[in-house]
Amino acid sequence: MASKRKQALSPSSYPSAKFFALLQKAWAVVGLYKQQVIVGGVALVLLAASWISWVTWTQYRYSAGLQQLSAGMAALETENIQQAIDLLKEAAPSLSGSVAQGVALLYLGAAYEQDDQLAEAQAVYERSAHVRNNHGYITQVALLRLGQGAEQAGNFDSAMQWYREAALIDRPGKGEALLALGEVAERNQDAATSAASYEDLLEHYPESPLAELIKAKTQR
Repeated sequence: MASKRKQALSPSSYPSAKFFALLQKAWAVVGLYKQQVIVGGVALVLLAASWISWVTWTQYRYSAGLQQLSAGMAALETENIQQAIDLLKEAAPSLSGSVAQGVALLYLGAAYEQDDQLAEAQAVYERSAHVRNNHGYITQVALLRLGQGAEQAGNFDSAMQWYREAALIDRPGKGEALLALGEVAERNQDAATSAASYEDLLEHYPESPLAELIKAKTQR
């Protein structure tokens, strides 16, 4: 009996002791929550710092790419072909996914052409024609250059295909593409394609010098 009374009257049975024990548990939960908040806060800070670093690096890389593009264009203008190739090859990856990348690839293709590296030029023009976020005119110019390269190589079927794709883009090179398609189709003995191309050109650009050229060719 005495032992039971002793247990009943032990400090752990007092209401204040029970309340204190409850407080201890509550503080433990709060402490754990604070630790989680701190860890979460640190993680957010690290994530934000990483994002800022990535944005800063991306902007720096893009800016450097633009400088290389400008220098490469200048080198090509002064016929320093190898320097132009080196600069433009470095510029293109730094400008990834932008219109400027398409421009860099166009100039790189021109540099390869001037250096008689025709296979490399074709590969670069194809890349330029499919750059993400490209403006239609950049794609159209790349397709025209591909058509010209195929035409010069005597591959008329490929040339017609490139010119046909360029003519589908409603940009300033459309008339040139239609004229080139008609002329190559003539050389390829494809009278139907040639006639249709000339008709399209006359319909879209009735007052242009290209239309006058077609009229002279077809005696209209």
